[in-house]
Amino acid sequence: MPEDSEEIFYYQHPNREIINVFSGEKKIADWFRKQYPSRNISFVHHTSAFIEGVLQHSDYVPARSMAVLLEASHLTILVTNSHLVEYCNTFFYLSAQDVIYYVMLVMDELKLNPDSCRVTLYGELSHDSAIHDMLYKYIRFISFGSKSSSLKFSFQFDEMLDHRYFDLFNLYLCD
Repeated sequence: MPEDSEEIFYYQHPNREIINVFSGEKKIADWFRKQYPSRNISFVHHTSAFIEGVLQHSDYVPARSMAVLLEASHLTILVTNSHLVEYCNTFFYLSAQDVIYYVMLVMDELKLNPDSCRVTLYGELSHDSAIHDMLYKYIRFISFGSKSSSLKFSFQFDEMLDHRYFDLFNLYLCD
């Protein structure tokens, strides 16, 4: 992508000392600005919704832990410690081995012990997936996240796995 086709954005998390810096397509941002000229358009990256969801979630354990959000080709790893963000980054992956590599790399770099660190999984992942099975071999305390308890869901959502679309359902936490 040519340099002039990207724009740098940021989102400052309210009541936290966190600023999320990310890039996006300038063409899309300009389209929104053109469609809503009288509005102050701001952009929020999905990682901000993920961060807020994890930190404000009722199942959140206020100890050093890792949350992993998997999408079709990207995974976001978030490490928190007592309601503070210690690390957050998104990686491109092609295989289950790539996911294991990045999770274990972050654990190693941040000196997290796979035998004691709690890892919570969110996103496009099932209980019988190769990624889950491989992570389970290396990490002792692994679980799937749940839906936000502060939202009420219609019965149509009953068949959807609780850990799916976690970032989307927590976007409302970003003002």
